[in-house]
Amino acid sequence: MVMAGHGVYQIADILSAEKILIPGAHWKNLGVMNRKTHVFPDPYLWSGTAIRTMLRREEYMGHTVNFKTYKDSYKDKRRKSAPKDDWVVFENTHPAIIDSET
Repeated sequence: MVMAGHGVYQIADILSAEKILIPGAHWKNLGVMNRKTHVFPDPYLWSGTAIRTMLRREEYMGHTVNFKTYKDSYKDKRRKSAPKDDWVVFENTHPAIIDSET
């Protein structure tokens, strides 16, 4: 499946047409989801937003990224985003879904 030259919404349409499960439905089929009773009206309906998010995340390129968030105190339950300079990236720790050129 070649996606070169397509926008995120075109890629979403291609994945939907080829009946590729969206991530939530995939995890539910594997029995990994916490909300096992969640019903997906169309488990093949991809959104451009989901594709954009996947393309931006380094985890999909086979890297492990740590320290993306932090807490000011153990008493504070809210997590804050850390600056990208503070992230620790371990490259090639698992098979990549998206190549680095994409």
